[in-house]
Amino acid sequence: MRIAEAVADTSVVLVAGPRQAGKTTLVRRMAIEGMVPVKR
Repeated sequence: MRIAEAVADTSVVLVAGPRQAGKTTLVRRMAIEGMVPVKR
């Protein structure tokens, strides 16, 4: 997955797209599955 590859390469990744496209849902699911680290 390109997002996971980007996160492995850099600490900040922009997920861009139109409203209601599922950007937040995608990142949340990736975080739950441990595919991306989450800093709060």
